Amino acid sequence: MLFARRSRLPLVARIRNFVWPSAGFRRAIAYLAKRVARLRASPHAIAAGFASGAAASCFPLIGLHFLLSFALAWCLRGSMVAAALGTAVGNPLTFPILFAAAYRLGAAIRGEEAALPGAIDQAGSELAAEGIFSGSLEHAWPLFTTTMIGAAPIALATFAAFYMLVRWSTARVQAARRDRLASKALRGRTA
Repeated sequence: MLFARRSRLPLVARIRNFVWPSAGFRRAIAYLAKRVARLRASPHAIAAGFASGAAASCFPLIGLHFLLSFALAWCLRGSMVAAALGTAVGNPLTFPILFAAAYRLGAAIRGEEAALPGAIDQAGSELAAEGIFSGSLEHAWPLFTTTMIGAAPIALATFAAFYMLVRWSTARVQAARRDRLASKALRGRTA
């Protein structure tokens, strides 16, 4: 196992590190960036895969992001590993922002006025009082469809932004690695 611990952490410590990394978010993001850049695939495949994962994370389909990102990456001939890593864009810190923006954009696209937070809280408390799975989804369905409609343009913008960023950075990293290996091979022949 890559970077495995000698002694396994207790469950509570593992959960705490999952929610708040002990080394900090900057290191976790840097590690993720290096993992993506070191994948052995073309810059297009890595970028399409990562962007697919990031775009899939914009939709309110929690639990289906991996499947959605794999399907999109497969259609675009992207890397499945990069797609899985790209779904890290959607996390407990970004979901509220993404879903709130998707709902407001969806309401604007539909020509509706976005519900005030109190109305959403009321609908949520009605669902909780009735039991989410006990009755019909008449309260949740309009909220879900509006969010899905708003998530589509956000996902397209997210895909475009991450595709360009990851393709550019991956091409640079791979070119620098090729140059470094070529100079090392050249030095090996002259020695």
